[in-house]
Amino acid sequence: MTVLVEAYSVICQLESLERSYAGGFQAYESSVPNKTYCKDAYLCRVGFAHASDVRAWLKQCESAGLKTDDGHSWVDVAVVVQGAGLSWECPWLTLETDEFGTMWAGLSSEDKQPPAAPIWWRPGGATMLHPKALTMKSQRSEAGNLKTVYVPDPLFEGHRRKTPWWKRWL
Repeated sequence: MTVLVEAYSVICQLESLERSYAGGFQAYESSVPNKTYCKDAYLCRVGFAHASDVRAWLKQCESAGLKTDDGHSWVDVAVVVQGAGLSWECPWLTLETDEFGTMWAGLSSEDKQPPAAPIWWRPGGATMLHPKALTMKSQRSEAGNLKTVYVPDPLFEGHRRKTPWWKRWL
């Protein structure tokens, strides 16, 4: 089986969660901070739009007992960036891209099964936000500096349709 990779995806092996996360898999599942969570028989995935959110989630996972990395490869968790792949080596995870350009992650040793994605996600839908779906917003960086970022526009619903954005706007 495989899980969806969209934006920044933090992927964990269920076996590692049960073994290392304080309270096991159920505690991890109940602490997930958003609705992008999905799982198959071996892996679970949580997605984030910003790298700072990924860092915060990884800190929480480490404080609960997971080992994120050993300095050059992912250990109990892996971070996969849509379109870019793994930032470090991860021997237990493989990546694939389907005919729609959607990226999926699975265990290196498992049989191919139907993929797992959040319940609201639809195959063939846009896997990235269209630029018209973003609005500019000023935010303070971690260093306290003001910066401009692009965030999803809640009034724009075009990215939620089944038809990929490149077929609608190009």
